[in-house]
Amino acid sequence: MNIQEAKKLEKSIFESLSKHIKKGEKVILGLSGGPDSVFLFEMLKKFAEKTKVKIIAAHVNHMLRGIDSEKDEKFIKNLAKKYKTEVKILKKDIGKISKKLGRGLEETGRQIRHEFFAKLAKEFKTNLILTAHHADDNLETILLNISRGAGLKGLLGMEEKIEHKISNINLHFVKPLLQVPKQQIEDYLSHKKIEFRKDLSNLDEKFNRNLIRSKIVPTLKKINKNIFGTVAKNTKNIEETLEFLDEEAKKFIKKSEKFLKEKNTLIAKDFREANKALKKAVIRILYKINAKTLKDFGNAQIDEILKVLEKNIGNKSKKIGKVIFSINKNKIKVSVEKKHKKVQY
Repeated sequence: MNIQEAKKLEKSIFESLSKHIKKGEKVILGLSGGPDSVFLFEMLKKFAEKTKVKIIAAHVNHMLRGIDSEKDEKFIKNLAKKYKTEVKILKKDIGKISKKLGRGLEETGRQIRHEFFAKLAKEFKTNLILTAHHADDNLETILLNISRGAGLKGLLGMEEKIEHKISNINLHFVKPLLQVPKQQIEDYLSHKKIEFRKDLSNLDEKFNRNLIRSKIVPTLKKINKNIFGTVAKNTKNIEETLEFLDEEAKKFIKKSEKFLKEKNTLIAKDFREANKALKKAVIRILYKINAKTLKDFGNAQIDEILKVLEKNIGNKSKKIGKVIFSINKNKIKVSVEKKHKKVQY
């Protein structure tokens, strides 16, 4: 990478940061010490020089790699001290916690990090969280979603900005590097002689993501040298299709609700006669309205609901999470399971 290429990369990332961060705003940066987060820290520092943005670096020592985890923590402390950046560190034995909860390491680690971010957001009065996910991460996510049987939504991959409610705090997660390939990040760090930490656990192929990273992605890059550009175009096409389907689904729902004079209610006959793609969009929208999220709700769950609703039989229902889809006579009703009060004896 030469000077012109480095400046061009910086400019594109500053444009991305400008879309999400206001002048003088506080931001929490997830800083692991790896090349991606160190690169984002470098970009954010340069961006802050012009915008007076305040950076709070957040590091979680997962205690999974022995002495290397301790070295990562020390590296982050020294980096923050060098650039006079406020740093907050959380030390948690993720392996021990995951066994206790009966969950996977990745899921447990994500939950711990998110709860830590929520705590910091409350402390520093900000809801903006920056993470260093890049174009390779996005491609890996899309491939993982395909292997799990994702619908169109799953083929979109990661969103640049997404809202999560954690510990009753609405956090805005921003991924400003989603269009930047890993190779560009590494080339920039090499060009600028910027140090970072290496996590050898990223090479462990017992994790599906690492297997895709080491075996499948390199092969795709050989087949298509512009794989990230192709993915971006495909994502745009799918996004446009989904937007159209969602608009039509909302019209369909509104028409039924107006005729029946009931919220979250559909005319069963009209629903059965509708296009299958439209039916799926209707189910997805009604689920999100009632569940307030689409987490753990994908193509498999939609198909389960569809199987019940398409049968010309009354008094049938299907519950996914706390949301119930029921059919009676010529009505499809969507409701949320009521909480039962505990009886004191």
